[in-house]
Amino acid sequence: MNKKYIIIAIAVIGLSAGVILALCSKGYSSCEVKKASACEIKKQPTSCCANKPDTSKKCASDHAHKSGDSCTKKEAYSTNHTNSSQQKTAPIAPSTPRESLSVSFFNVQKALSKDDLSSAILYAKQLNKISLSEHEQSIASSAKTISSSPTIYKARAEFEALSKEMETFYKTNGTPSGQMISKYHCPMAKKNKGASWLQNSEGVQNPYFGASMYHCGSKTKSL
Repeated sequence: MNKKYIIIAIAVIGLSAGVILALCSKGYSSCEVKKASACEIKKQPTSCCANKPDTSKKCASDHAHKSGDSCTKKEAYSTNHTNSSQQKTAPIAPSTPRESLSVSFFNVQKALSKDDLSSAILYAKQLNKISLSEHEQSIASSAKTISSSPTIYKARAEFEALSKEMETFYKTNGTPSGQMISKYHCPMAKKNKGASWLQNSEGVQNPYFGASMYHCGSKTKSL
């Protein structure tokens, strides 16, 4: 009987030892799996597509789409901005003979202020032709004198008379639409006797002295 109990005890002990070893082995594997999983999670890169299946293409597409929209808007703004600038700086073409008359006169004034006799003669000829067609004899006469001037001094001597005729013309017919016309005076012109002229732009552009005293004078009134 004693031997029988001893055998049974040994069998129970052996079985217990086997169970314990199995449990320990299973626990060790579980720990290793948990550690490995944690390491892998830490190594995974973060991005807008992290932890989302098959969305990398969509994210890239969305990014490209947004970038494209931004560029398109910038290009549209740049184009509109350029067009807007061109519209503001583009010269206004005369639409009537009277507007052409005005344009030719101010071209004469600008040419004289830049010491450009050849251009002053060219524009004076145009002014003479238009004035005759509009029956503005006084303007045509002064324009003809300037167009036949042998020197810039002769042309400048006649320009004050032309400017006075144009002032009378504007008082009778009004100024061209959209133009601000002003009267300027230089006290040193004509050997310090002084002389006036008309301009369609701001800032002194002296037609009597040109480059030598381009800014001599001041604005006296607006028409």
